[in-house]
Amino acid sequence: MATYQDWIALRDFLGGANSAGGKLKETGTTHWIEPNTAATNESGFTALPGGLREPAGFFYIDAKIGNWWTASANGSKAWHAYTDAVTGSLLLIDSPKAVGYSMRCVKDEIKLIGR
Repeated sequence: MATYQDWIALRDFLGGANSAGGKLKETGTTHWIEPNTAATNESGFTALPGGLREPAGFFYIDAKIGNWWTASANGSKAWHAYTDAVTGSLLLIDSPKAVGYSMRCVKDEIKLIGR
């Protein structure tokens, strides 16, 4: 799973907090509600809205928001990346660990010599 620093590097590479979310989001309104502002998916990430799970166990399947945990803790909280349908931004926010968000795994390529 990507770390907080991985998400910061991705955000900065995609032009900063104000525009990175749009470059990550799937285009159109098949999964995101209108207006899905600034969605270009030029990164190829195809971010989808996943809603969340409240600590009490209730699920909010919401086509307005996308949240992805990072592998980085902040005391009793952990960092997550957030974007929504009405902005093109990508924010890094800390939330209680009891909240449920989506995860995006990162595959590290290892090249083995002689194989």
